[in-house]
Amino acid sequence: MCIFSTLWSFSYWIAIVIILIYVIHLVATWNYDYFSKRNIPYSRPVPFLGSMTPQLFGRKSNADVVWELYQKYKGHRLSGFFQFHKPITFINDPELIKMIMVKDFDHFVDHETLIPSQVDPLFGGNLFFLKGQRWRDMRNALTPTFTSSKMRSMFVLLNQVGQQMAEYLQDLHKIHDVHTMDMKDFFTRFSSDVIATAAFGIKVNSMKDPTNEFYKAGKQLANFEGLKNLILLGYLFCSKLMTMFRIPFLARGASDFFRNVVKTNIRTREKEGIIRPDMIHLLMQARKVEPTKDTQQDENTGNMSIGKAGKLDLTDEDIVAQAVVFFLAGFETTSTLLCYTAHLLAVNEDAQVRLQSEIDDMLRETEENITYEAIQAMKYLDMVISGDANETLLHSFAL
Repeated sequence: MCIFSTLWSFSYWIAIVIILIYVIHLVATWNYDYFSKRNIPYSRPVPFLGSMTPQLFGRKSNADVVWELYQKYKGHRLSGFFQFHKPITFINDPELIKMIMVKDFDHFVDHETLIPSQVDPLFGGNLFFLKGQRWRDMRNALTPTFTSSKMRSMFVLLNQVGQQMAEYLQDLHKIHDVHTMDMKDFFTRFSSDVIATAAFGIKVNSMKDPTNEFYKAGKQLANFEGLKNLILLGYLFCSKLMTMFRIPFLARGASDFFRNVVKTNIRTREKEGIIRPDMIHLLMQARKVEPTKDTQQDENTGNMSIGKAGKLDLTDEDIVAQAVVFFLAGFETTSTLLCYTAHLLAVNEDAQVRLQSEIDDMLRETEENITYEAIQAMKYLDMVISGDANETLLHSFAL
């Protein structure tokens, strides 16, 4: 009887373990047949982790994973990927992309809200994460920032930062004929100064003052390593739990700094009537604009009309959020592009000489009075920045 009881107890626990394993398996893979049901090829997921194993363990970057997925299913219009349990559809067909981005754009206006604005107002309240009519209104307010006329008026601000950089290099050359520097750090400081003047309306010189508060706060804001990476993964994997605990994504110190900079700037402009051709001025003006109707097609992007744009009820916090996303979008991307461009020019002397010749010609023709139109007319400079100067440059970018 004792042996029977022992066997029964042992069998009982085995059954419980088997049931638990089965339940865990169901929970881990409950929707992994999403793409197979729709006859869409997809990257095979791992229980709980989905298709994100290479990124999570640092074996591949997101760009590498997307590129491999595109190459693997190049002959298909669609392919699938699992962000943990969430199915993500990749569009491989250019014509289908055009339909989504232009013809049927009014059905695809909302981006995924990664972090709610009530948890992190500066990150969740920017243009990329807004939805519905609020997104439409904000888009209509920000779109004029990137028209040719606005870029031309901002050019004087960007040119001043370029002059700062040139003066710094000239002073450095007076001291050392040959000087070694970290180009990534150099262009990071340049990008910070450009964004400071164009988006936040303040002048800083991170070349001569490498420890200025704006640069330090910007580096902190744009740092996505360590704890920030874990927070991001938390929102991707269990956003409801993270939202319940109200865990912000952006560093509080950096957020408070930029909030104070923008709000002080706004109060000063309102009090003294200062007008400056930058993003803050544009958003301050948007507060005063009466309801308008969208044009049928955007002159720059070709996007179709997305409905009426009402008067934008912009708070100071909204303006700070748009300035912050401008910083996040341009800080690392611009510095990285310029750093790789400098490297490729250094190892491709023919391209370097040809570009230098074009720059010298432009300076001679304009009597060193650089203008927006003169920069736009520099075809080879555009080719270099675009990575298409010649086959060698193109191959180097691909590597």
